[in-house]
Amino acid sequence: LLVRTDACFRAFAEREFEALRERLALGALEHERSSLLLGRICELLRAERVERPSIDRLVRLVAWARERAHELTFQRLAPQLSDPLGKTLDGLLVTTDGGRSQHAWLRARPTTVSAGAMRRELEKRAFLIEHVGAHRLNLTGLPPNRRAWLAQTGRQSSNQALARLAPERRYPVLLCFCAEALERATDDALEVFDRALGAADRSAQRKREELERRSSRDAQTTVRRFIDLSQIVIEAHEARTDVLRLIDRRIGLDRLREDLDRAKQLSARRRLVISISLSRPAVRRAASCSPA
Repeated sequence: LLVRTDACFRAFAEREFEALRERLALGALEHERSSLLLGRICELLRAERVERPSIDRLVRLVAWARERAHELTFQRLAPQLSDPLGKTLDGLLVTTDGGRSQHAWLRARPTTVSAGAMRRELEKRAFLIEHVGAHRLNLTGLPPNRRAWLAQTGRQSSNQALARLAPERRYPVLLCFCAEALERATDDALEVFDRALGAADRSAQRKREELERRSSRDAQTTVRRFIDLSQIVIEAHEARTDVLRLIDRRIGLDRLREDLDRAKQLSARRRLVISISLSRPAVRRAASCSPA
């Protein structure tokens, strides 16, 4: 008593207990961890210069606050829980003939960058919008930490574990899980598209570089053949000899035909390289518009 009086603290009375209960229940909506709630109680008591009660009483108070937070969560989400929505949420936990529930399907993340992976994420998004109505869920009545914790619980728990929960706890978890799954499916679909677009851009760049190297080699060969052919034509003109016979003896008509085909292919490849180069800025703009 003397120490308490000297430190300007007062005894823990019933009015402090009632006020602390309500404030702690609101704090439990933000944080679920018991250690954080216990530390919050001690901070409140110290700030108001109130003597701390026994630890077992504080532990019971923390347990009550956590239960009260679950009740408040359900009360704030209850207006959205119509009968069709409740049946739809329970249906997510039912195992189908393939041995997999829709809940497990929604939890899965893409492991490859392919058209099939992107299609699966878009199918999840369509399912959550058309069958669950996840885009219409209003979770603003819950603090962000509470929504994140409930969604994490739905992500990490199996469908059997969620099915064993009481409806007052199961439905808030599934609501937050579906809302997060809609955002995650959209982000995953965009990420798969972005990576596929980047892979296509890199593949086109490699092909362009290979075409440029091949075109450079063929251009050098064509230029050398043009130089040889020009020298032969000039030599034949000065010597007053048959040009075709001299070309056939020095180069060969078959090799000349090969050089002509190579020159035609070189011209076609140059047009292809130019078209790829012109299309690359459009690819970069599309990649920059999609989120990472």
